[in-house]
Amino acid sequence: MLGITALRAQAQVLSQLHEFTGGLAAMTGVVETSNGLVGSFHAGGSLGYGGLYRINADGTGFTVTRHFTYTAADGASPIGDILYAGGVLYGFVWNYPGTNYGAIYKVNPDGTGLTILHAFAASGAEGANPMGRMALVGSTLYGTTRDGGSSGSGTIFKVNTDGTGFAVLRQLSSLECSAISTGLVYSGGALYGAAELGGSRDMGTIFRINPDGSGFSVVGDFTGNGVGSYPMGLMLSNGFIYGATSSGGSGNRGTVFRLNANGSGFTSLATLPAGVFPSGELVEFGGRLHGSDTVSIYSLNLDGSGAAVDYVLPEQCNSDLHLRADGSLIMVNSRINVPLRIFRLTPASALSSWRTVHGLATDGSQDFANPSGDGLANLLRYAFGSAENAGDLLVSNRSGQPVITSGSTMTFNFNRRKSSTIPSINYEPEVSTDLRTWTPVSLTSASTSSINAIWEQVNVSVPAPSTARSFGRMGIYWKNYSNTFSTDAIASLRGNATLTGGVLQLTSATGGQIGSAILDSVSVGEGQTGFNASFLFGMGSGSSPPADGMSFSVGNLGTAAFGENGPLTSHSLTLSFDTFDNGTGVGAAVGIRLVVNGVLVASNTTNPYTNGALFPANVTYSAAEGLSLTWNGTPIFTGVAVPGFTLQNGDRFGFGGRTGGLWQRNVVDDVTISPR
Repeated sequence: MLGITALRAQAQVLSQLHEFTGGLAAMTGVVETSNGLVGSFHAGGSLGYGGLYRINADGTGFTVTRHFTYTAADGASPIGDILYAGGVLYGFVWNYPGTNYGAIYKVNPDGTGLTILHAFAASGAEGANPMGRMALVGSTLYGTTRDGGSSGSGTIFKVNTDGTGFAVLRQLSSLECSAISTGLVYSGGALYGAAELGGSRDMGTIFRINPDGSGFSVVGDFTGNGVGSYPMGLMLSNGFIYGATSSGGSGNRGTVFRLNANGSGFTSLATLPAGVFPSGELVEFGGRLHGSDTVSIYSLNLDGSGAAVDYVLPEQCNSDLHLRADGSLIMVNSRINVPLRIFRLTPASALSSWRTVHGLATDGSQDFANPSGDGLANLLRYAFGSAENAGDLLVSNRSGQPVITSGSTMTFNFNRRKSSTIPSINYEPEVSTDLRTWTPVSLTSASTSSINAIWEQVNVSVPAPSTARSFGRMGIYWKNYSNTFSTDAIASLRGNATLTGGVLQLTSATGGQIGSAILDSVSVGEGQTGFNASFLFGMGSGSSPPADGMSFSVGNLGTAAFGENGPLTSHSLTLSFDTFDNGTGVGAAVGIRLVVNGVLVASNTTNPYTNGALFPANVTYSAAEGLSLTWNGTPIFTGVAVPGFTLQNGDRFGFGGRTGGLWQRNVVDDVTISPR
């Protein structure tokens, strides 16, 4: 078992999607449906009996879709995570008139058509207080109750999706398992669940049962110490069943455990980092498991290595995490007697995360460094997964560096990041007979084999040239960069810069702010002499006259946040969009200026203030043709010579903004950059 403690930089972006009013209290996470994100609140609402809500992933469109009435039509106090299947939601209420032992309901994602499938008997023999997320196998739902049954330790039950066929599959005993509050998972023809109590030391168990109720067995017994104690929900990934415990392990911090998909091989993988006390189910993304405790998000590799705290939350959010397809996480501060809020944590881009893991500067200034002196720059190590750091991304004894062999054919064998994890890199084998002219090799006939969620291995062969000499090389090129800022930062944020409402906000409409963003996954390549760039700028929603302005820069962008005049470094090209006359320096007057290496080169008196609208800018630059700028359809600069500046390998692109005693909101959107 591994016990690794680490703390990563908080490269993720946390945004509050919604704050509920009216004293609502949630005891569940959210689920993604055709009607947006849907969740429930346990108490509050128009009658105080809880309800259902929906909200878009960007925080818009919040509405309560149903208020429970504590009648035979719906019951009261929804609880547990909702199952979404076949366009319908399935869930539990804890209170139902006449029994108050709970009921199972189904409802449409928009809150209409709620039907009670089954109300648990008043005798308690069927179980009481259903909790967790049900599992659907065919047309049958399977779930558990926390209490009731013959010994008061709960039951395992099934019911058809039309409400027929309810049956108790197992009356649980406290020696087997007790206090089940999480859901079931279906794997290899059997159902698996986690019980917080029960077992040889009453610290919880993992159990298995067939869908017909036969074959019940305890497949994992938690005994504290290194094994962990008090397990929470289970999840399936990569042929294994994973889960976490709330305590046990080194320092009693909790553990992550694993079983084979058939229930065998129960083992504890890792003790979690200091300060982590898990409180919910795990999710898997990008080859790592992610989980939450009351105040942080943590992650670790599928083999248990690399455990780290990824983000420290501003308040307790102890609902299960909901993972979206883009890798962002939705969580709810499911506590009673506090304002109910929904948060979204957007992960850093793959490149930003990689820099942080390997101790490199987050602004990309070390991407082209070669600290080992072997000729392989950091960025190439990123592309091939072969950094010299111990415990890097190499797996299955497959070399990270490309291998090129020749004979009657020339063969290229290399590791490649899958497009889902790094869509901005082109891997391009090339052949030559003279080391001057290189011809790309098509990958349409290449064979690929998956290594893990991030990596794949590629093998492609081409006939060797008929000449006596032939050469091969692997080219790594950035694709054209495009960013709408709708799902992923893809930028290193400095100062007051944030992602807000689907735009890059450099400053809010507040005085004394400065913020900038360095674009990840794009930089100047070797031999590149020019670029094309387009973007939308917006300045407004603040005081009048506004201040101070924004900038677009390329070059050595330094390490500090910069404003409307750019970083003013000795190697930088900046377009300054200034909305306030500061009276001194390169930013002395309102207008649009070209600043090179901190020196004013050209200026135009056009006021770039947009009054809150988004205006387009188009920039072209090459060493031979100079710089041209069109702003909101009007040519500002045309072929302006840029003395003393030439693009250098590894130059970065970025935006900056600043406010002072007067202020405005400065935003950027829809950025595209391509080489010339």
